[in-house]
Amino acid sequence: MRLVKQRAVSEGRTVTSLVEEGLRAVLERGQAVARYEVDLPSVSVGGPAPGVDLDNWEQIKNLMYAEEDAHFRSLAGDAAASPPE
Repeated sequence: MRLVKQRAVSEGRTVTSLVEEGLRAVLERGQAVARYEVDLPSVSVGGPAPGVDLDNWEQIKNLMYAEEDAHFRSLAGDAAASPPE
């Protein structure tokens, strides 16, 4: 906001007029959506592991976090087994 105020002062304008001009410019450009190209590496293994349904996000998420969940469960189990200090 400090830069906006400095720019308005340097141009002899109000902050409101500067912001209005900026909004007009954005609206005139239309609703351009930024697109990013991602080059995903491929492997020659050939598809997902047996039993993995690529249309089932819940299953994929569970598989991705299974190791992390097991780690935290083991930490929670360790904490429950040891007496507080």
